[in-house]
Amino acid sequence: MDLRIAGQALAVNRILFGAGMLALPERSAAGWIGRPGRDSRVTILTRAVGARDVAVGAGTLAARDDPRALLTWMVAQVISDGADLASTFTVRDKLPRTARAFGLAVTGGSTLAGLAGAIGAAKALRAAGGGRADTGTSASDGRPGGVAAPIGVKTAPVEPRR
Repeated sequence: MDLRIAGQALAVNRILFGAGMLALPERSAAGWIGRPGRDSRVTILTRAVGARDVAVGAGTLAARDDPRALLTWMVAQVISDGADLASTFTVRDKLPRTARAFGLAVTGGSTLAGLAGAIGAAKALRAAGGGRADTGTSASDGRPGGVAAPIGVKTAPVEPRR
């Protein structure tokens, strides 16, 4: 099985969760942290996390045909989900039982799916011969320093440094 599929499924799931956080922040936060999530002040952070999730999910989907960019976006997902997992675990004793179970299951599962996607992207990159130090570039489009061109922008390959 291509592990990148787990990363793509996670990206779609992330966009849906993020959209829910943006549209219904009180409900989304209450499911994760319990009654305090219904406080209107918490909606600021809930919407911020929702926007992050929509952006990271969309970036991951846009990068699906570029192993280097996909790996970068998968690592972003793992970092985001790992931080969510660590944050939830740190306060687990202060969360209602159902919110604790939901929060730890979702953040833990997402972290594992992200790791699987990152491993798949790394394998695809290695198979494509990407990431070799002898080229003087690290972006899949030949640009130096791992800077990928924005979506839809065509760039000329950069000659290797000598």
